[in-house]
Amino acid sequence: MNASPLIAVGFLSALASGQQWQVAPLVLEGDTVFGGHAVLRVNNVAINNNMDWRAEVTTANGLGPDTMVGPNGAVAQESMPLLFPNGATLRSFDSIQLNSAGHMSMNVFLNNTSGTGDDSAVYYDLTMLVQEGQFVQAEPFDPLTYYRTFYDTKIDDNGNVLLLCAVDDPTILSTVDYAVMYLQTDTFGDLVSELVIAMEGDPVGQTGGLITILRTGPHSYDLSDKGSIVFSADTDLPTTMDGVVILNDEIIAQEGTPSPVEGRNWSVLSSAEVSINNSDDWVVSATINGSSSSNLLIARNGQKFVQEGDPVPGIPQYTLTTFGSGPVDIADTGEVLWYGDWNDPNTQVDTGLFVDDQLIVQEGVSMVDGVIIDTLIGATDGYAFSDDGRFVIFEAILQNGVDGAFVATCKGQVTSIPGCNPDGSSLTVVGGSPSLGETLELRLNSPSPATGLRFLAIAGVHVVDGSGCGVDLPGIGEVLIGFTPPNPFTLPAGTHTGGPGLISLEIPNNPALVGMPRFLQAYYLFPSDPTNLFDLTNALEVTLGA
Repeated sequence: MNASPLIAVGFLSALASGQQWQVAPLVLEGDTVFGGHAVLRVNNVAINNNMDWRAEVTTANGLGPDTMVGPNGAVAQESMPLLFPNGATLRSFDSIQLNSAGHMSMNVFLNNTSGTGDDSAVYYDLTMLVQEGQFVQAEPFDPLTYYRTFYDTKIDDNGNVLLLCAVDDPTILSTVDYAVMYLQTDTFGDLVSELVIAMEGDPVGQTGGLITILRTGPHSYDLSDKGSIVFSADTDLPTTMDGVVILNDEIIAQEGTPSPVEGRNWSVLSSAEVSINNSDDWVVSATINGSSSSNLLIARNGQKFVQEGDPVPGIPQYTLTTFGSGPVDIADTGEVLWYGDWNDPNTQVDTGLFVDDQLIVQEGVSMVDGVIIDTLIGATDGYAFSDDGRFVIFEAILQNGVDGAFVATCKGQVTSIPGCNPDGSSLTVVGGSPSLGETLELRLNSPSPATGLRFLAIAGVHVVDGSGCGVDLPGIGEVLIGFTPPNPFTLPAGTHTGGPGLISLEIPNNPALVGMPRFLQAYYLFPSDPTNLFDLTNALEVTLGA
């Protein structure tokens, strides 16, 4: 029996419904990192579509340097020398951002600079882009405007960095002049240009108001790969309506105006958490007016997504009480990662992480290598979503007291797609596992007594309609998987002389394939039987797990 690789072809972007998730450790308290220091706790996390990840860890009982780690060990460490500015060393990290190519953006604090006026900088990996105290090279700021404070960064897949900062423009009377800056880089990560996206004094749509403050929380703004930008700000409008969330030039939420919940207005946007994906789908988590038992709302694309007081997905006997202080994050699939707390009297099991309406990790219930997760960290940078929605990285403390960073991925699963016109042929799994590095054993069977050839077709899409029916091709049968280029990829599966046949599929050990569905359908060709030239089996939807 020959083994054939499960070929990676075109993929559906959306995950199969009803998937369950499994959790694995990435870095744990007690692990040894660069310099021989033992990890004490995890502070910030990030992950991308390739399951490349970063975690900032504190080491040596707080006495050793903090270290940025990833799959291959240490990436950066406090006290390490930096090429720029000359002679400086890294003093401390702020939050971590990671793009699909594994490049980071971060703002850090520095030692060995001239003083507190230039002791922080923004980096692309370890290449410095801008430093506190440098002049801003962008209009309409006065040429003597300089960078004063860096709050946070975002990075897109093109390597461009969005910077939330304060500057000092001598022509603006206020002490702190807020700005959102777009730092364009070249293929080497070097700075090419600086562009002002938003600044104090900018007009706010057709409201007649002007921006007075840009909210500086790490999740008060976001960037998409196509350059769309969402941010939260205060204006000089009356205090009952002065807070806004702006996507590009459009106000998507404003205090004192209707929220997606009928009869209730947006109330407080000063602490709004926002996220945008690469299709400009957006999500906002903020406060609405009315009862304090239901005034927390997460909205997606202008519609209610979930609200305080709603039944807990999967545990409807309880209701949601808060969404924590962590982010909301929307993937390119449109799915939303969020943290929920609910009113279970057993406070050991009353919080969890959700993807849309799936509870993927629950404290006191979910396990890692046989140990229960005791505490989820529902705080700033305590969890993050890959852009494609396949991976969730999060901080947690296990029941044995061990702190760590963990990844949640979809479990491998196989679902049969029977179609509407079965002819008695079948495709089934008889062994193995739909997981990376494993082998999936398949059984093909046809009732035909004729001699013929067996084939297995693998596609990245299916052609089944809402009623569960495929496409009937005259003289061939019901096709259930994609059959136009680049689909399908076809593998020979031996000769049929009656009875079943077997084929083995070796699944590559490639993390990028986790969560990606494949659609398999076998077919038979009987050249000697013109009355029944083809037999087509049911299809299988195979979703790969880690």
